Amino acid sequence: MEAKEDARIEVILLGTVHHGKFFESNSKDKPYICTSYMISKTIYYVSDVSEIPEETMTKILESHSGRGDGGGGRLKVLIIDTLRLLPHASHFGIAQAIHAAQRLNPIRTYLVGFTHRVTHDCWTYCCQAISQGRRSTDFKASSSSSSSQTNIYPPQARDLVVTEQDSGKSRQRFEVLLERGVVEDYDRFTGQALRLIEADNPTPPLSNALALEMPWVRPAFDGLVVHTSLRSSQVTDNFYD
Repeated sequence: MEAKEDARIEVILLGTVHHGKFFESNSKDKPYICTSYMISKTIYYVSDVSEIPEETMTKILESHSGRGDGGGGRLKVLIIDTLRLLPHASHFGIAQAIHAAQRLNPIRTYLVGFTHRVTHDCWTYCCQAISQGRRSTDFKASSSSSSSQTNIYPPQARDLVVTEQDSGKSRQRFEVLLERGVVEDYDRFTGQALRLIEADNPTPPLSNALALEMPWVRPAFDGLVVHTSLRSSQVTDNFYD
C-alpha cells in the first residue's frame, strides 16, 4: 500500500472481530478474537474474520466519517478475508465478504486469503461479474451447455464439456475434474458465487446490505500495489487500472 503524498501513516487497532470459536467443552461457543486495523482513517484491513461484531462495525463507520479529503467521509479501501465461496468456521465466504463491503461502501474492495484450488483469473472473472451487478441466472454451468463454452481452464478441457445428449460417463468425468480443481468453469464458479450472495440472509447488523449497490471488488495477490491519495478520494493500483 502506498500513499501518493509524503505523510505519517497512522495505523489504529480498530476493535476486535471473530475468527471462529474455541472448540472446548466448557467454552460455550466463545468466539476466538482477532484484530483488525484502520490505516490513516481510509483503509480497513481485516484478514482473518468469521464475523464482524456490530460494535466494531460502528467503529469502522465512525472512524472515517467527516474527513476533509474530498471523499465525502467514504472508506477508500477495504481489504477483507474471503477463504472460498462457502462460509467457513473461521473465515468469511464470498457472500459474507460482499455483504460487509456493501455496508461499509468502500471505493475499492480487495479480497484476500483464498484457498489454492481456484486460479486468480477465475476469481477475477467472478469479481468483475459481482461488480457489474450481474445475477446468477446470467451464468450457465458447462456441464449443461454446449461445447461453444469459452470460459473453461485449461483450454484443452473444453473437449470434456458435455451436452444433454452426451453419455453419463463423460459427464461424470467432467464433474470429477471440476470438484478436484483440475478443470475450472468460470461461469459455473461465478454462478455459484452469485447464488450464495443472492440467497444468503445477512445477520441483523448487515440487514440493509442487499439494498445497496454491489461494490467494486477484485482479488488481491502478492505484488499488488494500491495507491491512495491523502487529499482526494482517488484509489488506483498497479494491475487493475
